Amino acid sequence: EMVKDMREKGFPASAIAERIKEVKSFAANKYVSQATKFKTVEIMDCLKDCVDLTLQSRTGALTDRMAAELIITKYSSKQKS
Repeated sequence: EMVKDMREKGFPASAIAERIKEVKSFAANKYVSQATKFKTVEIMDCLKDCVDLTLQSRTGALTDRMAAELIITKYSSKQKS
C-alpha cells in the first residue's frame, strides 16, 4: 500500500526504494509496476486475508502450506477474471 500511495503522489521509483529500504532499484520498480495494477482497497483486503491466514496457521487451524495455497489460489483466480 505504501508503494501505491507514494507512486500516486508522484514519487519516483528511486525515492520509493529508499523509503521501503529496498537496495535494488529493480525490485522497487517491480513493486511500483505491481502496485499500479491494484486498487488500494484490493491491497488492503489481501493484507487482511494474509493476517487472518497467518493467525490460523499459528493457532493450528491450518498448516503454513495450506494458508499459502489458499492465498495464492484466491488472488491468482482474481487476476484471471
